[in-house]
Amino acid sequence: MVGMLHTNQASVISLTDVSNYQHKIEQQFAHLNSLNKGLQQACFARLSINFDDNTFSSDQLFSNLLLATVPFSGDFNQLKKMLNRKSI
Repeated sequence: MVGMLHTNQASVISLTDVSNYQHKIEQQFAHLNSLNKGLQQACFARLSINFDDNTFSSDQLFSNLLLATVPFSGDFNQLKKMLNRKSI
């Protein structure tokens, strides 16, 4: 006689077609690239701020406004120091 152990387990398998999501992601990526190119061509400076991480980054045009030679990034304290130094 062979004993069998029965447990109360349930298994759920879910298959989802994610190709539509991938298409949406690619569309948004293309729109974002187009927007970024438009901003560059229109000579708009860009400063990106991440409030979750308290960090920022800039493009070259924004850096030029502050007389910096390269785009810069860092935490908010660095940005405050830079802006105070430039007296904007």
